[in-house]
Amino acid sequence: MRVGKHSLDVASLHFNMGVVYDDLSQYDSAISRYHESLRIRLDHLEKDLSSHGSALEETVLLTLKCMGNVYKVVDDIDDAICCYVKALEMLNRKYARHRDL
Repeated sequence: MRVGKHSLDVASLHFNMGVVYDDLSQYDSAISRYHESLRIRLDHLEKDLSSHGSALEETVLLTLKCMGNVYKVVDDIDDAICCYVKALEMLNRKYARHRDL
């Protein structure tokens, strides 16, 4: 098994590092790690490289929520709202797909 710098395993590591930085109140580093995790996961989601699309969507939603929470803590309300709105848009698309089935 090869793990490249754009693999979902690497995205998970970035996310976990973001959680640790968040816990240590190192918010700039947390945002940076969450952002990198999100970039990788969105790339995979758009290319549909994962056979577990629904699980991948959930990890993207969680990353957006965590990023939004960190932005809120550092009083960057605009970016916090942006993260939450993107998560809501994803949820709306997800539930619309399920309704159409």
